[in-house]
Amino acid sequence: MNKKIGFIGCGNIGRAILLGLISSQVVSPQQIIAYDIIPDITAGLASQHGIITATSNADLALQADIIFLAVKPDVVNRALHDIADLLNPNQVLVSIAAGISLEAIGAVVGAERKVVRVMPNTPALVREAICSVTPNAQVTAEELEQVNTLIGSIGRYEQVPEYLIHVVTGVGGSAPAFVFILIEAMADAAVAGGLTRKQAY
Repeated sequence: MNKKIGFIGCGNIGRAILLGLISSQVVSPQQIIAYDIIPDITAGLASQHGIITATSNADLALQADIIFLAVKPDVVNRALHDIADLLNPNQVLVSIAAGISLEAIGAVVGAERKVVRVMPNTPALVREAICSVTPNAQVTAEELEQVNTLIGSIGRYEQVPEYLIHVVTGVGGSAPAFVFILIEAMADAAVAGGLTRKQAY
């Protein structure tokens, strides 16, 4: 894939997707552009992996073909306003912000913009995510396939209509945490019974 991939926000999930792309070799590090409000985060990624850093959301929007919006829901609008006037008709915006609808994104950047909502979960950190993918009507089949290829670098995905994203978030987003707690409790019981922690796990 010869697209430039941008990341606005490099927190846990954004970073997991970015590193998944690099480790799966879907794109080269030189095709990845990142911006985070904490400069040390992107500086570290550039130093360790050779990605390109942007100086602002706007700077990133001027360079990337596919832009991952990987910021917390409470700052999504601010990030969208930063790039709204700079997006071109061929760019694809991929939002992983929970609870922010396609319509809400379109209200800021324009209803004609290409937007895909993706709901990953924390197993993305070990490239075992289960993600939902929901494009708006402006995204072509070829563009959706490109997004799916990128998302496939961190796990598996299913395309779902937007009204089902809340179900995906509840089951896919929360359930792994409950399972982790169960595993931890079982391991604690095994340690109490005499096993080492390593054996229990």
